[in-house]
Amino acid sequence: MRTILENPRYTGRQAWNRVGTDRDGVDLRTGRPGQVPNLREEWAVSLEVVHTPLVSVRDFVQVQRVRARRPNDEGERREYLLAGLVVCGVCGRRMDAHWVHGRPGYRCRHGYGSAYPRPADGTKPVYRREDHIVEGMAELAALPERLRTGAGGLPVQLRDAGLVVVCGPAGVEVRSCML
Repeated sequence: MRTILENPRYTGRQAWNRVGTDRDGVDLRTGRPGQVPNLREEWAVSLEVVHTPLVSVRDFVQVQRVRARRPNDEGERREYLLAGLVVCGVCGRRMDAHWVHGRPGYRCRHGYGSAYPRPADGTKPVYRREDHIVEGMAELAALPERLRTGAGGLPVQLRDAGLVVVCGPAGVEVRSCML
């Protein structure tokens, strides 16, 4: 069930690199190298809709938001206001929600994780605290007034308007939704 809930293909887009091959491990059922899931930031998802969607982008993002609110190992619920709505301005991937220093934040490692070494000349990861993102959005003159007022309804208003928050080295901007 988790695989279905996390699969962006149901929004009508093509997804690549969701699973890799572990050449050292062997799938006991087949005797061949085993398959292992790749980190979400390593996935590649098409911007274009390539087949009839089974769920809307809004519903897909809402499911990701619900899953992000699940209790952690200590039983705490961590609330991410912009879960599923923050995109990396460098590589275009959705940024992972993560808890850092007691508050919500978002990060993108551009397809590199602890298991995959980054090239020496590779792009540095993008990290943004959620409160800094919201502050940066409030300063955007091009952002409609209805989206600038109050953070409580901000995620719903962004989803309804089909917008995402793009975070990059130059700051924060709001663009039309790309999954």
